[in-house]
Amino acid sequence: MIRRILVAVADQAVLSGVNFGLALLLIRFGTKEEYGLYSQLINLQSLFSPFHAGVFVSAYLALSLRFRGEQLLRFRTAMARAELGLTLISAFAAATIMFIGARLVAEGISWTTCAAAAAALIGLWWREFVRATRFAAFRHDLVLRFDCACALLTLLGMLWAIHSGRVSVVTTLLCAGGACMLVSIGPLTALARDAAASFAGIRSSVVAAWQTGKWDVFGSCLTWGYSQTYVYFAALLGGLSAAAEISAARLLAMPLALIWASYANVLIPRGSQLLQSGSADALGRLARRSAVLVVAICSLYAIALVVIAPTDASALFG
Repeated sequence: MIRRILVAVADQAVLSGVNFGLALLLIRFGTKEEYGLYSQLINLQSLFSPFHAGVFVSAYLALSLRFRGEQLLRFRTAMARAELGLTLISAFAAATIMFIGARLVAEGISWTTCAAAAAALIGLWWREFVRATRFAAFRHDLVLRFDCACALLTLLGMLWAIHSGRVSVVTTLLCAGGACMLVSIGPLTALARDAAASFAGIRSSVVAAWQTGKWDVFGSCLTWGYSQTYVYFAALLGGLSAAAEISAARLLAMPLALIWASYANVLIPRGSQLLQSGSADALGRLARRSAVLVVAICSLYAIALVVIAPTDASALFG
């Protein structure tokens, strides 16, 4: 399991680097207001994503280990087809909500920006589902290769934006979403063709996933409420510049959050295995070790931030 954790941490370091690079792209080559808008749109991804994360990632990781052979193929195919259909519908709904919501608070943004944010959502959702299927199969090496491909395409898009002088909120969102969509579409459509799946089968698979992941969905919504909304209060009281400053400061803590998301992708399948085998003692030991690991790494990271953050912040953000 140690090797899996190390690979997962390396994989999450790649994703953290991509997210950090996209933010720096706007900080360095865009305006403060543009980065403030970008940070709000990225935070909205977290608001629109709890259902997907709970049903198509967490619940998939837990349920897929209960199935074998043809049953697993049918479940995976049903979830992949639901992923394709529901994400496209959800992304259109999210773009509409963003457009109307911006008009209601007198912060009008164009349909182009809303469409780019929706494309970034689709790319994020597709990427996370493909990663979940590979984590469930304990193919952490494939996850790392997959995310490296996403990172490489994103980097090429960022270099093009810088070279052409077209760095903006729209191009940054398209870099993020476009790269993930291009890398994910092949594996995702292949999963959707693995086996036969009727509409009734798709519906029953999604309902089963919802029953497993619904509390994760509710918890994620509450988490978003207390961990993300301060950006919008900052924008409401101090404008996009204030939102940009707060979001830039939060970038230094982003790697820690991404590491725990990666560790959860390793922990959930292993915990499900132990539950299936009835190994309550082993599951308890795993939970205790994980708690110690979380506290230790968070403490070390906090100390490191206090020591190096002032120097790093001035070098990165100017």
